[in-house]
Amino acid sequence: MIIGNTLFVFLRLPQPPESKATLGRSWLESKLRKQFPTLKYVEFLDDAYNGITQTQLNDLLQLNYFKNQKYVADKYDCDNYSFSLKGLMSNIAPNVPFGIVHVDIDNDGKHSLNIFYDFENSKFYYVEPQSNKIFLASNYKPYMVII
Repeated sequence: MIIGNTLFVFLRLPQPPESKATLGRSWLESKLRKQFPTLKYVEFLDDAYNGITQTQLNDLLQLNYFKNQKYVADKYDCDNYSFSLKGLMSNIAPNVPFGIVHVDIDNDGKHSLNIFYDFENSKFYYVEPQSNKIFLASNYKPYMVII
């Protein structure tokens, strides 16, 4: 459908991934704080989450059409990408431990990106919403996480 100069594409959303694990809020928070001991602010918005793997997340990230948005400093930048991807994930994979993280990067300032818990590897991983890259980074120091 075209409204004005904007093309709207309506997708049929996939079924949420099958989960082999239910993860509690306090259990996830203890894992997060153990992995990132200097973390200052954590907010889990639900009491329980369904486990997800990197493979399942990679499949869902193929729907991240926000990564194609043009980067515009202070208008559509890292925080907009991370919030957009969190919103998408909340719709296509509700109740998975996927959220937003703000980090200090050694010698490079602050950044906003996404974070998720991979229950097969028992670790939290960063997700760069501008590229769909899933990674760990020792030079990223998270100070705020909302899942």
